[in-house]
Amino acid sequence: MENLDKEAINELVHSLHEWGLSRTLSEHVTFKRRAVRDCVACISKTAESVDFEALKSEKFPTSYKDAYEHVLRREGYPGDVFLYTDELKLKVTYPAPFFRLRNRLTGEVYDYRKRDEYKRFTSKQLDPLCRWEFNLMSLEENLFVSWFVDVNDASKIGILMEALVACHALASEACYNCKFRKSLRWNGGANASWRDMICTNCGAAYEVKTKKDMEAVEKSLMHNNIQAGSFSQWCKLKKSTRNCTLFSTPRGWFAIPMYLVILPRQYTLDRRLHKIHPVTIAEIDKVLPNAYEQTFNPNRESIPFKSTVSVKLNTKAKWFDLPAMDDTIPMGDISEKVFKERFSEELFQRFSKTYLGSDSDDADDSENGELVADSNVIDTLEGVTATFQDMNIVPDDWEDLASDSS
Repeated sequence: MENLDKEAINELVHSLHEWGLSRTLSEHVTFKRRAVRDCVACISKTAESVDFEALKSEKFPTSYKDAYEHVLRREGYPGDVFLYTDELKLKVTYPAPFFRLRNRLTGEVYDYRKRDEYKRFTSKQLDPLCRWEFNLMSLEENLFVSWFVDVNDASKIGILMEALVACHALASEACYNCKFRKSLRWNGGANASWRDMICTNCGAAYEVKTKKDMEAVEKSLMHNNIQAGSFSQWCKLKKSTRNCTLFSTPRGWFAIPMYLVILPRQYTLDRRLHKIHPVTIAEIDKVLPNAYEQTFNPNRESIPFKSTVSVKLNTKAKWFDLPAMDDTIPMGDISEKVFKERFSEELFQRFSKTYLGSDSDDADDSENGELVADSNVIDTLEGVTATFQDMNIVPDDWEDLASDSS
């Protein structure tokens, strides 16, 4: 087994313990063995090829508004999506209940300590195999909840920011790797985790992540442990034969890299007082698995893991400045239009009554769902039921709220 594979398994075991998995209870030991087995299966996954010729013919909108609509039309998830209810009834999303204690000299983990937010709960209450109730949700219902009900604004703005980055980069920027112009293509959607953009000339892949502001961007890069998406999808991409080839430059032959692109959701001002979102880029060094709520979902055939990304800090650089929006983006109206066209008017009305206690006419009369250029917040729809506030929707590959709040 390669050293990186051993490191991945070691990191996963620590992550499972952080979520409250005991090192002695028989059912916990059995689950840990199964998780390690599924992690090894992820690492051994065969590569998924990319149809570069098809990507070359893809057209992407040139306006921010149309780009956002284009991304929403392809929004989805590659597998089943489960709604989960936390039996702890926490009002705020916290990180895993425990954190690692390290030897100051060696850096090795020697124990785990319970976070202050969880000290009022017993070990039995924190048992990750019993803590959550999971229910299968259809794609249609999941998208409705994500777009119109979920109070997690970071996810909604993250989707918008992906659209804006692609809109600008495809039209105005060269591939950061090969410097070839007009070769970048948007490759987002349900089955394109880890490669939001791809260069059709050299094959370089770009994963776009957003943070609350520049302070959060710098903090995540300083700690060099950025929360990201599916570990399984990463393993497939890493084994892609296209990404194992070499490309030629005047300086010689180099392996094709994969990049992390990270930017703040809040704009800042440049020296000329222009509103911009600075876009930072760095080459991905390694990706390790970590557990999250869905890891403990008993309804899944294989255990899913999210990821922690480390970048090569000596490759960190400013790529470009993304101009902030000058006009209002009617996100609510666009989302409603896309939902009705992808599914149906009847389904939209039914979900509106179920989750919002109103019909679409009530929603149309409000100003909710618009993102104004001078605002950093999307107003959330009113009328969310108390029951739903105890629920969560995953996956959310755009933002790890815990990392921003830590």
